[in-house]
Amino acid sequence: MEKPISDETAKPEIIVEPATIDDEIRRVRHNIVSFETITNETQNVVMPKGLDVKHKSNLQDAEKLTREEYDPTFYLVGLERVQATLPKILGSIETLRQFQQAWGFELEDSYRIVLTRYGTGGSYDTSIREVIMRTTRQGEFERSNPAATPVHEITHLCVEHLVEKYGLSFSEKERLVNGIDITVFPEIFDPHNKVSETERHSRLAMLSTLPTVIDQMHTKK
Repeated sequence: MEKPISDETAKPEIIVEPATIDDEIRRVRHNIVSFETITNETQNVVMPKGLDVKHKSNLQDAEKLTREEYDPTFYLVGLERVQATLPKILGSIETLRQFQQAWGFELEDSYRIVLTRYGTGGSYDTSIREVIMRTTRQGEFERSNPAATPVHEITHLCVEHLVEKYGLSFSEKERLVNGIDITVFPEIFDPHNKVSETERHSRLAMLSTLPTVIDQMHTKK
């Protein structure tokens, strides 16, 4: 009898795609509705040229301007750069398996990475386990390493149940995920070795019981 596709030894599938026109319109509309919240969290938000994002009544203008700017060739260089890093992204997901039992999360059988020209540098959608990352026509990303945003957002998806369980704020969950990334994936997030090996080993030991650490942190509040 054949093993199911979701067998623990099977590597997940990663699909890298450019945003469709409908994807971009939805993203721009979402950014308009959530603009105040987004700008409180980050100052780096890209929107269609000529769009007044301060007024939610401009949703129709958003669709018109997004359609006018849409160009399928815009994403090509970015797609090539992300696809070239897929082995590193897959390897990072396999590394996350060592914390699977301690954290209680389930790795997905597949992840979709969508390249957009709008919004913040990167985000994730928990409902469809999707990673969204902003690119430029030159294939540039907010983080210099093309693998960094996908790995960062996938880590977010892995610990989202802890974020919800303990009611972590935006800044708290970012500190949590950034701490995991720089500890577990130094070659991606700490190439200049700002964290010593001694400190890294100490952090790794802590990560093996991460939910307990968060629980203790909230008990002390």
